Amino acid sequence: MDLKDLIYKAQCFRNIEPIEYMVPYPNLRGLIVGQNIKYGDQIVYKNADLKNRDVLHFVNQTANWLESLGVKPEHRILIYDFEFPYAELITFAIWSVGATVVITDEKATSAIDGVKPNFTLDGNEIDLPKHIDSFSKDYVHSVNRLLPDEALVFWTKDHGIRLSHYNLLVNTNGFYRISGLNEEKSFFTNLAPTTTAWIIFQVILPFYSGAILSEESPDLIIGQSGQFSNADHELVFSGKEDNNGESIPIYIQPENTAILSIGKDPNHMTEIKTDKIITGHSVMMGYLDEDQNRKVFSERGLKLTV
Repeated sequence: MDLKDLIYKAQCFRNIEPIEYMVPYPNLRGLIVGQNIKYGDQIVYKNADLKNRDVLHFVNQTANWLESLGVKPEHRILIYDFEFPYAELITFAIWSVGATVVITDEKATSAIDGVKPNFTLDGNEIDLPKHIDSFSKDYVHSVNRLLPDEALVFWTKDHGIRLSHYNLLVNTNGFYRISGLNEEKSFFTNLAPTTTAWIIFQVILPFYSGAILSEESPDLIIGQSGQFSNADHELVFSGKEDNNGESIPIYIQPENTAILSIGKDPNHMTEIKTDKIITGHSVMMGYLDEDQNRKVFSERGLKLTV
């Protein structure tokens, strides 16, 4: 089998191909557009006092601003040092244009050298509300991204992990199914925009679930090790020690988008085989480096090296 076929086979969950399992959105922009159909007046980011309609308007203005800079579909855009909620909003704007978001847990210079993004946006230098103020709150996108298209590149440990719109949506769907979250619930997490866990829990989940992201008496708390004393779920990153046993751990593996397992149970549409072999719909599109891909993909699936 050639490499492309090996990757696709690894992305199948047993005999179920990705195209056979439906997620309720055509792409990641569809999340914020969908929430505005019925819940435009509902608060989504409590701490920032933003309703779904406010988010859509801000994202549309930012998308128009990005296009004025020359950002085009399929460009890769590195973002770093943006604070909440601007990191989340600019991420949706990049997806709205049809481009790929690049984030990193290393120095920006490392990601620039490794990914060679078309644009680099530094939150320390960009006053986003000021930059977008003169742009329209309406946005007409020229390209509709498809579920298999690249949405995110995560640069870590000197390699880039490519993730699709489908990867991100189906990985989020797995947690949503067991979370109990809905439009009448709230949850809280406070993650830096430097991991794929941030993308799943802080960027996508509020819109996928409809739940309010709020620090005020949340129904569910998701945190990193030692971050919250009363967390319901503690994130355990690949290569790190187990959690303290007082909350249900969520094991994070970027090669499986983000969530590998919740407690002892693999995330939905993920299968963990022996010898750290995984298959399923959250399996990445691959590394940026084809030689690295040949080392980890086989007919059995994707072999985790961490």
